[in-house]
Amino acid sequence: MMPPLKKGATLPQPDWPGIETERLILRQWRASDVAANTAMLGDPLSARFITADRKPVTEPMAGWRNAAIMAGHWVLHGFGMFVVEEKASGTFVGRVGPFYPPVWPGFEVGWGVAANSVARAMPSKRRGPRSTGRLRRSSGRGSSTASIARTRPLKP
Repeated sequence: MMPPLKKGATLPQPDWPGIETERLILRQWRASDVAANTAMLGDPLSARFITADRKPVTEPMAGWRNAAIMAGHWVLHGFGMFVVEEKASGTFVGRVGPFYPPVWPGFEVGWGVAANSVARAMPSKRRGPRSTGRLRRSSGRGSSTASIARTRPLKP
């Protein structure tokens, strides 16, 4: 557990863009996102796609460091991954957006969805064979984010 800020202390919150849909809010990182992000990284099914070594995160400091990297990416580059939050409940759903640290083989748009949000993230009408996607790992060295490649177009 990371210590909270001292009473009365605040951290500056840059006025960066967010995206709002009918069900989701894509927003900047907050200290309150660290625990949920760490839990997502600690889930073996999620970890195999979004951690560098494909292993679950077991140390709270590693989860904190990961969230700090995501938040810091915005400060250093002016863009980065958004936190995805369910609008109705305020629940952390995952993260999505561009990622390009200096050691990365190329610019990437990645995503990660918390295991408890996967079923809610895809409406049942979109789970059928007409709309299935194929998960494909990026081939670059150290890449840990899955991407979606649509296998066939959606029909109305």
